Amino acid sequence: MRSLASLAACLTIGMLSLSSVRPASAEIAFTDQRGQPVTLSGPATRTVAFPKPVPSLYIAVDGGIEHLVGIHPAAQSAIMDSVLGEFFPGVADINTGIVAEGFVPNIEELLKINPDVVIQWALKTDQYIEPMERVGLTVVGLSYGSYEIERERINIIGQIAQQEERANSFLAWHDQVRQDLNEILSSIPQERRARMIFVDRLENNELALFGRDEFFFQMAGLRNLAFEAGLNQGTVTVSAEQVLAWDPEIVFLNYYDAAITPQDFYDNPVYDSMTAVQDRRIYKMPTLGPDSHEAPLVWMWMTMMAYPELQDWDLRQAVEDKYAEMYGQSPSDEEVDQIMQLATNAESRNYLEKFGR
Repeated sequence: MRSLASLAACLTIGMLSLSSVRPASAEIAFTDQRGQPVTLSGPATRTVAFPKPVPSLYIAVDGGIEHLVGIHPAAQSAIMDSVLGEFFPGVADINTGIVAEGFVPNIEELLKINPDVVIQWALKTDQYIEPMERVGLTVVGLSYGSYEIERERINIIGQIAQQEERANSFLAWHDQVRQDLNEILSSIPQERRARMIFVDRLENNELALFGRDEFFFQMAGLRNLAFEAGLNQGTVTVSAEQVLAWDPEIVFLNYYDAAITPQDFYDNPVYDSMTAVQDRRIYKMPTLGPDSHEAPLVWMWMTMMAYPELQDWDLRQAVEDKYAEMYGQSPSDEEVDQIMQLATNAESRNYLEKFGR
């Protein structure tokens, strides 16, 4: 089994300095996730990003916020409410007027910004993409829905910023952690894997759950009970009675909804009989992107929560090291507490012992 030292080493292999100088400009050509060819005269110096996960990825790949001139307001809020907002306070000044509503572009504002490239979701193209292309803007369409698509997204951002080596180093880290986890979990047959639900929102006694067998569930060796029940959708609403019938061993709570906490289950007598409540195994996710460049940290954390007897990485140190490599700054102890949701998970089984100082 790979040691923490060797894992930490693989985090650094091939990583480039955040202050690395870009190569001389040359034409950049690639295919976006619509299957459309994109050509740039050189690395983008004025980039607009509509998809919410992209700004933090762009910051990591490009080495800062200098070339981001427009982002979605929800992405701005998410960053400013996180440790990244402490690292990059200038995100608060990036233009969010590029959005008319939802993901519909504000063409007038975009023309004022005059971006080299606009990154947009490759869906509802008649509303989201074609209005920008009609006025001559270069648009890169991104998709979602699988890990391979997410990997390609990292590669595309590397090409836009002409930081391919840096993007590839992130992907090499992904590959190494995947290999390590596959080895660690290989001894556990599917029928013995941890039975869980992933809660997106909680409203009274109805729960919005992730229904698909997400890749980050697979990497941590988890059985998604909603998926096994045939609810293969992004989010599905189920009753408390249905969840009690499934009786999950472990419950994960999405970090995007700050209001929901493990106490919502521990303090609600409706859930008293649920195994995850009796065993105090309800956990709020760290503020790390499971579908982003940060994903291996999520895979490692979920594996530790599901199988504490198999692996016990020093994940606090891994977060510190990885943040330094991705964002050029090491989080303080208090900031690692925030990333790991230490206070929120304080009443859950073994959380302070594993992740406290």
